[in-house]
Amino acid sequence: MNADIYKAVKPPTPREKLYVLVPSGADIKKLPDEIIIKTGELLFFKTISLTPGKTRIALDQDEAVRNFEKQGYHLQGAKIVIQKQTSESVPALKAQAG
Repeated sequence: MNADIYKAVKPPTPREKLYVLVPSGADIKKLPDEIIIKTGELLFFKTISLTPGKTRIALDQDEAVRNFEKQGYHLQGAKIVIQKQTSESVPALKAQAG
């Protein structure tokens, strides 16, 4: 099964990304109003192949397929976390500093 991924122009916060996945070729104008309010404008990002039972980074493909069947779309969020690395937290840096 192929899925079209749309990126929300209005993410929840600057460090978060929000994507809406729909079955490939689905009309995003038919998404519920609450999704459009939450995401703002949606821009086409890319098309992927979903394979239930297979692992994909940051996406539970089984859940996406279930949501397609149940509601016609799947919301996927991604949070960007920036951590300061020090010589204490990264062994390679500790070796260089020591």
